[in-house]
Amino acid sequence: MLVAAHVNGSDYNRYWGDLTGHYQTRPFQDQLVDTIINAGRAISDFFTATAWQGAFTRHPGLRVMSVENRADGVPGLLQLYRRFYRPGVIAEDPVEVFHRNVWITPHWHDPFDELALEAPVERWCAGSDWPHYDALADPTDFAKYLSSSLDDNQTQLVMRENLRELLI
Repeated sequence: MLVAAHVNGSDYNRYWGDLTGHYQTRPFQDQLVDTIINAGRAISDFFTATAWQGAFTRHPGLRVMSVENRADGVPGLLQLYRRFYRPGVIAEDPVEVFHRNVWITPHWHDPFDELALEAPVERWCAGSDWPHYDALADPTDFAKYLSSSLDDNQTQLVMRENLRELLI
């Protein structure tokens, strides 16, 4: 089973409104502080709840693809998993679960060197949603950004093979 966890309005402002004064999303207004505070929270919380509540252990064939959520928060999230995981508290190591069950779509400006240290390249997939601000007009240009961090074989995985494998 494949689940796509697509970026969406999370309404996390309701949690941070005491800090920002903004309890709701404010389209077409300056939301910089809200964006910084909430960046990556919803997808990180989803992965954490899914792993800690044992969904991936009960359903080892469950695959989740994180779409348009960026990947710059993945290294920090997996470092937190290492820090707080205690064997016996949950059935499996959450880092191993993440590596086995989660595919990510990094953005062209994510820190690939740092990401490669934490998340297997076999779980990265190139994506594009042009004309959104974070996409490239020509999706194949993504390979140019990968080339400074990955070799040709790894780039081929990200640009094509990983998604093919995921969908089989």
